[in-house]
Amino acid sequence: MTTNVDFYMVGTGAVCHIPKWGCACTVCTAVHNGEKSARTPTGGVIKITDGDDVKYILVDAGDTRIMEKYPRNSIIGIVLTHYHPDHAQGLLPIRWHKGNPIPVHSVADENGFGDLFKNKGNLDFQFVTPFIPFEMGGVSFTPVPLNHSVPTNGFVISYNNTHLAYLCDTNGLPADTRAYLQTLDIHTVILDCTHHPDKTSEGHNNVTQAYAIYESLHPENMILTHIEHDFDVWMATNPIPTPMQVAEDNDHIVSF
Repeated sequence: MTTNVDFYMVGTGAVCHIPKWGCACTVCTAVHNGEKSARTPTGGVIKITDGDDVKYILVDAGDTRIMEKYPRNSIIGIVLTHYHPDHAQGLLPIRWHKGNPIPVHSVADENGFGDLFKNKGNLDFQFVTPFIPFEMGGVSFTPVPLNHSVPTNGFVISYNNTHLAYLCDTNGLPADTRAYLQTLDIHTVILDCTHHPDKTSEGHNNVTQAYAIYESLHPENMILTHIEHDFDVWMATNPIPTPMQVAEDNDHIVSF
């Protein structure tokens, strides 16, 4: 029986989400009116389908609706880029689940988030080592360091000789990460692009920086995520440089 592996975006928003609370701009109004999709915390999910059996691996856990969206025994693992709340807050309620521990493979950050390490419940935290791959559900994950305000890893997700690089949150790429990615035939890069070209920040890319990363890696597909409010407003009247694309919540990104 054939096993199908697919990657979906769960959310595509930066920390304040879209619509922005209390905002009546055209973008936020369009979301309220059902004319545009909302943006919830950035994250992804790998869906592994083997006949009637469906399993999931979460990529980041900022979504606070995990228990509503996935049957308990369907989640076989979680990979976490870093411990900022909008990427880890969904772990707080699910840690008290019944059943076998869920492995959480994450960057080595002893500070973690909240009391997760002290009161981990049924989560099995496992710190990963950069550039050393590990496997879950037959899918390979290789952690790669990123440039952010706290320790952060991206992941090269590989299955069936197809490579997807999930690179969020970051400002540019560390030299060793760029060099490693350039050795691969990358099908898809999912990249932090929080800001429009006229705005910069310490831990996130803008459109100009994102395009420079595209030029250095030349993946088949470059998908932008972690979109903040002002960038969404900017996009209403400005095109994104081709061939980059902006993800929306729940988009199907690739079948491996």
